[in-house]
Amino acid sequence: MPLSDGGFVDRELMDPHNVMNQSMNRAGASGAGHQFSQESTLDFLKEAVDLGTSIMAVRYDGGVIMGADSRTSTGIYISNRVSDKITAIDDRIFVCRSGSAADTQAVSDYVTYFLNQHKMEYGGPPKVEVAANVFNQLCYNNKANLTAGIIVAGWDKVKGGQVYAIPVGGGLLERPYSIGGSGSTYIYGFCDAYYRPGFTKAQCLEFVQKALSHAMARDGSSGGVIRTVVIDEAGAEKNMIPGDKLPKNSCERLLPPAPSARAVAAFSPGRHELRQLHEGLRGQPGQPQVQGVQQAVLPRGRGCHPDGSVDPRSLSHHGEHLLERGPSP
Repeated sequence: MPLSDGGFVDRELMDPHNVMNQSMNRAGASGAGHQFSQESTLDFLKEAVDLGTSIMAVRYDGGVIMGADSRTSTGIYISNRVSDKITAIDDRIFVCRSGSAADTQAVSDYVTYFLNQHKMEYGGPPKVEVAANVFNQLCYNNKANLTAGIIVAGWDKVKGGQVYAIPVGGGLLERPYSIGGSGSTYIYGFCDAYYRPGFTKAQCLEFVQKALSHAMARDGSSGGVIRTVVIDEAGAEKNMIPGDKLPKNSCERLLPPAPSARAVAAFSPGRHELRQLHEGLRGQPGQPQVQGVQQAVLPRGRGCHPDGSVDPRSLSHHGEHLLERGPSP
């Protein structure tokens, strides 16, 4: 067949999944006088390779811990189950990548090139903040052409462990911890509930592993294995948790111990204190007002009379409610 008409190239090389459709159409036209059509099941191969991702980084006293899942998808098709989304930029600077795989890889290569020049010029390792600024400049100046969510983290002798978040479109945010990717939407509440400033290295590692495990369980675009990198003054240490050994327990060890019953009883208000609080809220003449608490805080309804007085039997319930809420702003 001659190649001048472009038929062979178009069908066989550029769009091979339409060969079956065209063959059936020609057969139908020559035979029964009508054309057959078959909906292609390979359209997902035309979609961009996307790092539907769960990534995070946490700072602790002495370094940082980064973590990521390993699933790379092309539409609904998992193109790579064990990809590495934590890329080394320098000996003690790493980046977690989310968004378009091609975009984030290209940006990471550019930053690595620039930082190598920076090291040769200044004769020393680059700072984490410098690497984060270079990432931010590239992402911001090319925001119309890139889909790249970046977390830059590492250790340097000037500021120690640092975590910088760069969202899609650019913007540099230094944070004690940062999460990103499609799986992060499922664990914002988890991270807010369990993160505590002053985590030790072991607590940070457990926090990262369990947060990513929760995200991978909920997000269809996240999965595979958990890869972690611990970065401190000694260097970087990589680890991997297989998919069949992901942590599934709660994070009870991360929380401070619950107060004892004796401690709770020592701070529980008595009926006399609750009555004083109630009288102050009512604003009766000769009674001291409770500063910072509005009168409207005590709701009318159950246990409240039409004249504003309160049934003594409901004092304990309402008083405890107010004390739990604290003063109004």
